[in-house]
Amino acid sequence: MSSLNAQQLAHEIARGLVSINPSRLKKYGPNELKALLAQLNAEQRKIRAKQVSADHLEEIKEKNRYLQNIQQAITIISGYAKKYNIGS
Repeated sequence: MSSLNAQQLAHEIARGLVSINPSRLKKYGPNELKALLAQLNAEQRKIRAKQVSADHLEEIKEKNRYLQNIQQAITIISGYAKKYNIGS
């Protein structure tokens, strides 16, 4: 990736520190987008695997927020790739 590596960017997307939109994706090539998608999926698996106690409401909310941020980014990147015929 240009300024950040895919793993760091995926981590920041999950935390809500970086937002993804089609204009931001223009600076990345097909291989970089594939790497980012792979890292987002890995981050999603890692977060889903984290065990949270049912009585820790704030931790549950945080986990769900991270998963929502990742899913939104995956949807935007997949739509962008489909629109511009970028192979998967």
